[in-house]
Amino acid sequence: MYPKVSVLKTASGDFMVWSGPDALGKMLLSEGIHEASIINVSKYILSSIKDRVPHVLDIGANIGSYAIPIARELGEKVAISCFEVQKPVFYQLCGNIFLNSLSNVTAYNYAVGERTQKVDIPSVNYETCFNVGGYSIDPTGRDARHVRA
Repeated sequence: MYPKVSVLKTASGDFMVWSGPDALGKMLLSEGIHEASIINVSKYILSSIKDRVPHVLDIGANIGSYAIPIARELGEKVAISCFEVQKPVFYQLCGNIFLNSLSNVTAYNYAVGERTQKVDIPSVNYETCFNVGGYSIDPTGRDARHVRA
């Protein structure tokens, strides 16, 4: 079972987050945005591109705290591809894309690397994990499952 979910309505978008110790959910609850300066700089750069629709790759997208505010503000002036390897977090990402009615964001449940290979995906206890986004594909992970990356 996964932890219970809460829906946060923030200035940067609506987010399904776990009701637990995860730092990102707590930051969205308290501040309404995660890494505001990075998001604001990205919006500025992307909105200045006039001759084509920029395509952004959000690798390690987590629940969409970067992609969703940008996609909401810029709309069809930007296309975003999100990659999230943790299946439960990927489900949250997809839910958050849907919750915000974003047709300019596509999510993929893949790891991204320099070559195609099988990698071990360590399992996580999402009820106790403080930093789900601090995840790493570490070959020493226990209870790993194989996915194609």
